[in-house]
Amino acid sequence: MISISLRTGRLLLLPLDREDLERLQTGRPQMEDYLGLKRSGLEHSAAYRREYRDAMRFWLNYARTHPADYAWGTNWEIVLTAENRSIGGMGFNGLPDADGRVTVGYAIDERYRGRGFATEALGGLCRWAFEHPALREISALTPVDNRASQRVLQKNQFQPSRAFSLNGLQLLAWTKTKPQP
Repeated sequence: MISISLRTGRLLLLPLDREDLERLQTGRPQMEDYLGLKRSGLEHSAAYRREYRDAMRFWLNYARTHPADYAWGTNWEIVLTAENRSIGGMGFNGLPDADGRVTVGYAIDERYRGRGFATEALGGLCRWAFEHPALREISALTPVDNRASQRVLQKNQFQPSRAFSLNGLQLLAWTKTKPQP
């Protein structure tokens, strides 16, 4: 059962532990029922669904090998509290590396985009992450034509750092450094 959670103005962020991920792998409705959420029927593009399958393998492996730090390598369900319904997910690629860096990724159900939910969730998750003493920088990647995702990052004080091509996809790398106390 989830022992960590984050609240923002309209959202609850829930990091899925190994058992929650196993339920999710069995089927989203089973996981949502277990967590007491209304069934979401999340809608994502085919490209996202392919990425999601790869991410699921990573999340499960990370949760198995890092049970105490699973929140750093899992999916955080983004729950719209007014509806008690998951509207997306986000997460990191593990604990900060030797240089104090992590990468974040996120997705919002197509029916809930354009309302500031990704911006709000990312802000909450970044605040939580920067409490870790070793974390110095959070990075993110966006396709060069994904203006909506770029606005989410800009609103959270991420700065574009470089453009590059990966597997034929043109990407922008973004970074946010730890705020100074």
